[in-house]
Amino acid sequence: MLSNQRHVFEVPGDVAYFNAAYMGPLLSAAAKAGREGLESRAAPWKTTPPDFFSTSERVRGLAAKLWGASADHVALVPAASYGLATAARNLPVEKGQTILTLADQFPSNIYVWRKLAAARGANVRMAARGANESWTDAVLNALDRGCAGLALPQVLISEHHAQPRPDPVGDDQQERLVAVRGVGQRPPGDEEPGDTEEHRDESARNMGRE
Repeated sequence: MLSNQRHVFEVPGDVAYFNAAYMGPLLSAAAKAGREGLESRAAPWKTTPPDFFSTSERVRGLAAKLWGASADHVALVPAASYGLATAARNLPVEKGQTILTLADQFPSNIYVWRKLAAARGANVRMAARGANESWTDAVLNALDRGCAGLALPQVLISEHHAQPRPDPVGDDQQERLVAVRGVGQRPPGDEEPGDTEEHRDESARNMGRE
């Protein structure tokens, strides 16, 4: 079991904070790095061209170790919607197939699939949880052989708790699963100026995804 980690955060001793689904506190090390980044902008003449890439490459390498991958398997994007747009443009979704999401899911993990479905003649189905039903059951009950993929979040923003992974499942169900999980999704009200569906689609095109 993980030991008490309060010492790695800047949370006061008299505060107990549990609403991490809305916004989690930064690690002290992350806050320190953020302050250093802001301070570097005060002296831009000290920033050289290699500095724009060295830090991001280090981050990609460290992140890859968490997943047993290489840095070439990690892409840094400015928002969850951009990463989801990249995934959508690389999924083999065909006419008549279904993309499965959860009801009341965060918009960044909905708009992109609606647009993809409209472009390819597919459908978006939202799995809703019934009374006394787990989200795992809701997802598995909504699956059929017409599902091209699942777009499931780690945390459902409307409920503020972790969502299940659709496994373990039977062999027949496993053959039908292509999981696409949205990460780093923003809480409501935290959109950047111009962060609209049209803006995200235009940004995706500009980043060479067509």
